[in-house]
Amino acid sequence: MYHQMLINGPKMEQKQVQLARIVDIGAELFAIAASATRAQRLIAEGKPEAEVLKLFNHFCAGARVRVADNFRGMKSNHDAQGYKLAQDVLKGYEWMTEFRIPGKQAHLHVVPDLSEEDREAREAS
Repeated sequence: MYHQMLINGPKMEQKQVQLARIVDIGAELFAIAASATRAQRLIAEGKPEAEVLKLFNHFCAGARVRVADNFRGMKSNHDAQGYKLAQDVLKGYEWMTEFRIPGKQAHLHVVPDLSEEDREAREAS
């Protein structure tokens, strides 16, 4: 995480998907540590070691895959394209903010209509 903060600096808040990956990695590492502690306690209480370790190892194998996927996603992803698309949507792909059901009278605006002043401010940014 600190490495990413050094690389991205103040723009880190614009990289929400990257931050989510870092949080997910931290959560998985915490879950592995908590599971190891629990497994150790269960074995100390006399539970069958082979069964406890079988469950622990199975959980950790899945967690390692999820952590590896998140690390890979930090290097190779489509985040920049997604961020640019989101900005474009916010700036004027107004047709994307409407939802119409074919053959129905219903018409739903996903985002509220903007006042003229808000629309001008959006276009200026």
